[in-house]
Amino acid sequence: MNSNPLSPPSCKSALPNTLRCIQINLRHCKAASLALAQVILDHDIDVALIQEPFAYSASTPVVANIPPGFSSFHQLSTDHAYGSAILVRDHIVKSGKLSTCHLSNSSACVALNTNNGTFRLASVYLRPSLSLPDFSSSVSTILSSVASPHSLICVDSNAKSPVWNTASTNQRGSELERLLVEFKMNVANEPLTSFQTELLSSTLLSQATSLSDHPYLYFDVKSHPSPTSLTSVHIAQFHLPCKSIEKF
Repeated sequence: MNSNPLSPPSCKSALPNTLRCIQINLRHCKAASLALAQVILDHDIDVALIQEPFAYSASTPVVANIPPGFSSFHQLSTDHAYGSAILVRDHIVKSGKLSTCHLSNSSACVALNTNNGTFRLASVYLRPSLSLPDFSSSVSTILSSVASPHSLICVDSNAKSPVWNTASTNQRGSELERLLVEFKMNVANEPLTSFQTELLSSTLLSQATSLSDHPYLYFDVKSHPSPTSLTSVHIAQFHLPCKSIEKF
C-alpha cells in the first residue's frame, strides 16, 4: 500500500526515457488478475493502472497476484472491489523516488521525480451507482488534487461521450466534458487508429484475452516530459479498442 509524503523532484532522475503502461478494469476477478500478471511480464510493462482490482480482505486489503519485481500502491478499503490500484516495477519505484498521493479507495495516485519536475500517474474508478452530483464532486476533487503540469489520469468513468469514442453522450459524459475544460485537461483517447502526441503514444499491442469484460489498454509514456507539456486524461471504454499514448 505504501504511503510516503510527496517529495520534491531531484536534480537528475534515473528513470528510463519511456514507461510502458497498461490500463485495465479487472472487475474484481481472480482469473483476470492472474492473466494480467502474465501479460505484464510478457509485454515488459512498467506500470499497471487498475480499476476494480482483485484483492484479499484484511485490515489493509492486499492486491493479489502481483508479478515478481513489482509493488502495489493504493488506499483500498473494505469497498476494495470498487477501488483502484497501481502496480509499478520496483526499479522504477527506486529510480523515480516514488511517493504516493492517494485520495480514496477509488483514486490511487503515485508521483515520480523526473528531470522536469514531478510526474503524477493516477488510476480512478467512478462507479455507475454514483449520483450525478456525487460524480461531479468526485471528479472535481480528483482533478483539483491530481492535475498538474505533468500528470496522467487513467479513469473508468462510466461516462459516455464521442470525445472518448462512444457513439452517444449521457449526463455523466456532458458533466465530465465540462470539468475537463474547466481544469484544462487533454483527453488522450483517439479514434480507432494509433496516434502520437508530445507525451503519449497509444496502441492496442495484442489480442490477449483479459478474462474481464474490458480489454487491455496499452500505452507508452515519456518519463521526462517537457516543462510546457499538458495534463492528460485517459478514459477507458471497454467496448472499443484503444491505442497507445505519448503526451505530457
